[in-house]
Amino acid sequence: MAKVIVWNRRASDSFNLIIEYLQQEWGDNVTRNFVIRAYKIIEIIAENPEIGTVENHEKQIRGFVITKHNTLFYRTGIN
Repeated sequence: MAKVIVWNRRASDSFNLIIEYLQQEWGDNVTRNFVIRAYKIIEIIAENPEIGTVENHEKQIRGFVITKHNTLFYRTGIN
């Protein structure tokens, strides 16, 4: 069963800034491909939350590379 993904404000703001940058500097195709890739990775994480590399064990933070310039950081097991 897939986990529910909850975006905090900081994550949402950062994602939107990346999209704005890509749109301005690289155009529609690059922006679209980035968003598609990011959401595919999010779907994978929802199904397999332990798949990312452990970045901070105490805070339960994991990471998953989206592109060589962008890594998605997430936490699991938050109540």
